Amino acid sequence: MKLPCITIVMPSFNQAAFLAESICSIVGQNYPNLDFLIMDGGSTDGSVEIIKQFENKLAYWQSKPDKGQTDAIIQGFNLAKGNILTWINSDDILLPNTLWKISQLYD
Repeated sequence: MKLPCITIVMPSFNQAAFLAESICSIVGQNYPNLDFLIMDGGSTDGSVEIIKQFENKLAYWQSKPDKGQTDAIIQGFNLAKGNILTWINSDDILLPNTLWKISQLYD
């Protein structure tokens, strides 16, 4: 069975305190067909350094001013490669096996 590609867009701005845990909750899913994009709005709080630690797990990331959360999500969705598109805030986490459960529902 071919697993669907799941795109997750994470908009973020100055969320360094939460960012690593949120990113780990996604990359820790070990879902093999993940298209994970982080759209940072030009953070100045150390977020970019955290994102760089995970850049080998990301399909794309940027850090530049945007017009807010909705604009960042739209920018990410415009780059998406997935069959399933979603977004998660940079201070939220995914529970274990979430992406696997979603993929089972997609037939």
